[in-house]
Amino acid sequence: MSAVRRVAAVDIGGTQLRAALVDEEARIHRRVARLVASPQDGEALTGQVVTLLQELMAGQPQPVAVGVSLPAVIDRRAGRVEWAPNLPGWDGVELGPRLSEALAMPVVLEYDGHAAVLGEHWAGAGRGVADLVFVIVGTGVGGGIIADGRLVRGASNLAGAGGWMGVPG
Repeated sequence: MSAVRRVAAVDIGGTQLRAALVDEEARIHRRVARLVASPQDGEALTGQVVTLLQELMAGQPQPVAVGVSLPAVIDRRAGRVEWAPNLPGWDGVELGPRLSEALAMPVVLEYDGHAAVLGEHWAGAGRGVADLVFVIVGTGVGGGIIADGRLVRGASNLAGAGGWMGVPG
């Protein structure tokens, strides 16, 4: 019998970082969360993400990859944050390659609205449905769309985003 593979999932928000080790059966094995210490410094926040992931993985089986969701327009191929209005100072940060080098494993970045709808479609309330719309209300407003069982990315990779507006705390 082979071991169940795990991935490390990270959500970077405007105020919090959350991470979990998740297996292919959607079981969560460990979670950690921290407040964002330096939201306006891409370099410092990248370091904080590395530290959070190292804490998450300490004493655990090594995950096969890391998935990172964040409220941003992302060049998924390059692993670069193109525009992150809720994370000032992050435009142009090559987060994927930096994390991959620091953690010695593959890293994939995803717009958080798409990550959320994919998660719900895979293991949540949207499991087994062909069409799904997911709306996120947090520091900002976002979302994602599944149509005919597939993620709709759109021309700018932001299909489902409700508009980039801050939600006062």
